[in-house]
Amino acid sequence: MVREKILLPYFDACSIAAVDSMKVIPGALFFALKGKRVDGHNFLEEASRKGAKAAVVQNSYNGPSFGMELFPVEDPLTQLQLMAKERHKSRGTPVIGVTGSVGKTSTKEAIWQLLSTKFVVGKTPGNANSQVGVPLAILNDMTGEEEIAVFEMGLSHQGNLKRLVDIAPPKVGVITAIELVHAENFDSLEDIAKAKGEILSHPDTEWAVIHKNIQNYPFRQMPAYYYGIEDAPVAPQLPEHLRINLAAAALIARRFGVEEEKILKEVAKIHPFERRFEVFTSMGITIVNDAYNASEPSMVGALKSLPQVTGRRIGAIGEMLELGRFSQHCHENVAKVAVENLDEVFLVGEGSKPILTAFQEAGKSAQFFSDPRALFNALKVHIAPGDLVLLKGSRFWGLSDFADDYRR
Repeated sequence: MVREKILLPYFDACSIAAVDSMKVIPGALFFALKGKRVDGHNFLEEASRKGAKAAVVQNSYNGPSFGMELFPVEDPLTQLQLMAKERHKSRGTPVIGVTGSVGKTSTKEAIWQLLSTKFVVGKTPGNANSQVGVPLAILNDMTGEEEIAVFEMGLSHQGNLKRLVDIAPPKVGVITAIELVHAENFDSLEDIAKAKGEILSHPDTEWAVIHKNIQNYPFRQMPAYYYGIEDAPVAPQLPEHLRINLAAAALIARRFGVEEEKILKEVAKIHPFERRFEVFTSMGITIVNDAYNASEPSMVGALKSLPQVTGRRIGAIGEMLELGRFSQHCHENVAKVAVENLDEVFLVGEGSKPILTAFQEAGKSAQFFSDPRALFNALKVHIAPGDLVLLKGSRFWGLSDFADDYRR
């Protein structure tokens, strides 16, 4: 196997590390990752055509090089992670690691914004929090000039987080929530808590920041600070289910010596990120685009935060995916809140049918569709000025496309 101490100096002569041939730029080092649906080795020619300098391939690959230098290794993903680990270790930048069932990205962004008033702070871009995303962030987005790095760390299986923690051990570990989200690979909330708790597993982690609601889970013992909505700075521009993320960020900022005046000034600038409870009006219709993703707590939070309008409050709701055995239970819980806060509902995805049943039993209008485009077409001819439309569902359903249509 080609070791990271050989590849890392070579990478310094490359422009970026890339795993997606569409994102290759001249001089890139391309990693041919093999996943469930896509094999990166099938895109070596495209990577070369776009200017990749070299590619890391499985040692079993015996195809053409397409003019690139090839580095055969046992596993390109492991090689990517080893390179990122070595690069991060050589810099020694203190890391704040953020995980949790919901609120990871918003919390990470808020921490970054508040700390940036005092320090040079790096962060993982967007929602890059995976076994691939975090290493790419270290190799491509960190310059070495950072005084602090804020890394979002996600998981889908037990042990995922421990691998990320090994790559970039957090000085501070943040756990925002333990909920039935991406729960198909877990048997209980306790199992999810155990997996999320891996963010505190490294001996270099000095202290933790944990939501008060989950402090009774058996996380690793260490100095810990707990927060709740009552600790959040005043931010009337945000709904409560997003404002809670500011509580964690403000707590950390204070611990790092950021003055209260600066915290409050920055908090006033923070607004919902794209597709996260974005509210706008078009042709007299209020659109609430919260379709970035969906879970029971984020569904409930959105439903309870809807603004009042003169017309109807209509939900365009997509099934919450990746819930496994917990799907019906979670959709039934959402249904109770949806009936109380919506006048009508348009649904897509088989798992959303408990919501359909709840509306029918309550004598409220509910329609079910087999695909999002059919839902969009029916909704467009149904809504009228004065109405509100909530777009909420797993990203798979593409409900944000409806909002995009009304922005044009």
